[in-house]
Amino acid sequence: MLRWSASVVLLALLVVQAPVPPGYVDLYALLESKLKTTESYLAAHWDGTKYPVVFSTELLAANANQGERVLSEQA
Repeated sequence: MLRWSASVVLLALLVVQAPVPPGYVDLYALLESKLKTTESYLAAHWDGTKYPVVFSTELLAANANQGERVLSEQA
């Protein structure tokens, strides 16, 4: 099992990122900048404390007849 996990990590490291399409270069740069700013802020202000939080969700059965109602909180 450990050998398989190491292979997956190695493969993930070897994946080459595709170039950003020309029409999205500005957007990509803006998003990257905002993410780096947020990451720096969090690193400077977080004391490392992890809180006991549990996230959950409820999945509805797929039903195309419900339309946009599926996206509501009360669906």
